[in-house]
Amino acid sequence: AHILAMVNLMLLFYIKDPVRKPIRFVVLSRVYVAALGLMLNVNSRLSFMMFIVLTFLFLLRLVKGLKLLYSISLFTMPLLMSFALLIYQILTLPIFAKIVSRVDKEDVTTFNSRTYIWESAWEWLLDDRRGFLFGNGHQGQYRLGMMDKIAVIWDTDQPFDIHMHSTFLQIVMAQGVVGYLLFCSCMWYAYSFYRRKYLAGSNEAPLFAAILYLLFIWQIDIFVNGWNIGNPMFFCMLSYLAIDRAYVTRTPMGLDGRPLERSHP
Repeated sequence: AHILAMVNLMLLFYIKDPVRKPIRFVVLSRVYVAALGLMLNVNSRLSFMMFIVLTFLFLLRLVKGLKLLYSISLFTMPLLMSFALLIYQILTLPIFAKIVSRVDKEDVTTFNSRTYIWESAWEWLLDDRRGFLFGNGHQGQYRLGMMDKIAVIWDTDQPFDIHMHSTFLQIVMAQGVVGYLLFCSCMWYAYSFYRRKYLAGSNEAPLFAAILYLLFIWQIDIFVNGWNIGNPMFFCMLSYLAIDRAYVTRTPMGLDGRPLERSHP
């Protein structure tokens, strides 16, 4: 569902000009609808909600004026938990009730029992803090005994396999606040770089939509953690920043296929 959401967000940059390029418009529109159908079939509510919000921001071009998106993204988890009841009310509206299943109040307001795990991390921060700086290694939350109660709630006898259902919390548990700050800096460099490309109208602009999606979703899902596909996807996009612009000989191009000035970052 995350991959489909990223693909569709990038497709928004290309589904246009139905008069001058009708074939491309029709083909990409069908791809978009097919991907959206698959996304709804997967029924990942968190990815769908994030996809809808970002689609709204890009279609109305509100992204250009929002300069604090990076800072806001760092508080995705507490904001989501604070508005859990409001999200439930929205998902029970007739328009969403027909396309989103599993709309149970307990299930939605706890985000499929994710909040129990996130609250255990908050208790660790307040009362424990072992491994705060450099973490506790792989599945550090299990080593601290944090998953014992969670295993009872989730009705499983394998607490070691329970991850934090949040990339940033998984990093904190494994590599501590040092690892978290390092990953935040990587996210910041990618975000600021592709935002400049987006504002310049560069042909790399669609990747800004993908980066923005990852920026929010890594707070509330494990998708961007090391063993998941979102991690290499992110670092593939990040690797583009490592290329010295002075050695790039091709002419920078815009989304419309026209050359851009070399002065653009």
